[in-house]
Amino acid sequence: MKPGTITEDTAFAILTAYREIKSATTLLADIEQAIADRPSSFDLEHRYKRYQLGVPSGESSTRIFDVRPELAKSVVLAHIAEQERRLVEANERARIELGAVS
Repeated sequence: MKPGTITEDTAFAILTAYREIKSATTLLADIEQAIADRPSSFDLEHRYKRYQLGVPSGESSTRIFDVRPELAKSVVLAHIAEQERRLVEANERARIELGAVS
């Protein structure tokens, strides 16, 4: 590694964390708007405006349906917190690679 540079892995970790935070923040705003726009009384039309969560699994995926927006919001907030933690870690690694910390 050349002096005054960071590794490709560190740069990728910083990029990925920023991208995830940006995407999750946009999704969070959409979820919060959906919560605010939801009528207070139950009706069939709004009953089906729920979220899906999925996890890729090999060649297929597994999804759950009918996830309440409040739960989706919690998941997205936890994801943002995790990505912020990873960003702090990657930034510190970059600082070490650049020789700013002995």
